Amino acid sequence: MKTIKFIGMALFAILMCVNFTSCSNDNDLISTKGKKLTKFIRNDEYGEYTYLFNFDKKRRLIGVKEINNEKKTDSYYSYTWNNNTIIGCNNSYVCNIEKGLIKNINEINGEYNETFLYDDSKKIINYIWEAPEYNESTSTPFIWENEKLTELYLWYNGNCQANCTFSYDGIFCKKGCFHPFILVLTEDFWMNDFFLNLVHPELLGIQTTLLPTKMSIDDYDDVFEYEFDKDGYVSKIIKNNFDTYTLTWE
Repeated sequence: MKTIKFIGMALFAILMCVNFTSCSNDNDLISTKGKKLTKFIRNDEYGEYTYLFNFDKKRRLIGVKEINNEKKTDSYYSYTWNNNTIIGCNNSYVCNIEKGLIKNINEINGEYNETFLYDDSKKIINYIWEAPEYNESTSTPFIWENEKLTELYLWYNGNCQANCTFSYDGIFCKKGCFHPFILVLTEDFWMNDFFLNLVHPELLGIQTTLLPTKMSIDDYDDVFEYEFDKDGYVSKIIKNNFDTYTLTWE
């Protein structure tokens, strides 16, 4: 009888552990290992800006100070994390998280919404932006070969506007980084929150260890070069021998 009772108690304990695991929050995905991106300086066609990132104890982005280095002005953006949502950019939109990935974003005033689709390896395979009030939409399919992003397309209201392809030359970042296409395309059609792209690329399926040397859009090329810190993190991205993006990790 004691043996049967012991087995019963053990099975009960296992079932309880399974139950607690299944009830964990979908946003418990931020890595507790390695460094965080705490500072980002961009100097490109949009101007010279410094971004300072603040995090909570779970390493989640909760604030961004944006400094316009030319005009000597600054702005601040806040983020609030709940069980399965992020309220971002000073309460302007809500991100809904499912299984560790942002599935959709709804703007508070209802003008637009965004949907993200992923493959089984948690890489993004389509990004859909819709503004029903204006009857406008974009669809951006992504083509991956394992870790390597090879192509993406921009469809605007059913018409292909851009075909982007990427070339690689064996540059490897063992620590992982956001894919640098966001430095080119964010202002055009990628999700409006540039900061989540930089700090939490794993939430959007755009974190990568393979870094492209060239991005081609029709007949135009953007060429990338990289520098790394002593721990193997990307410390600088240079675009077209002119634009620079400096990253500080702590």
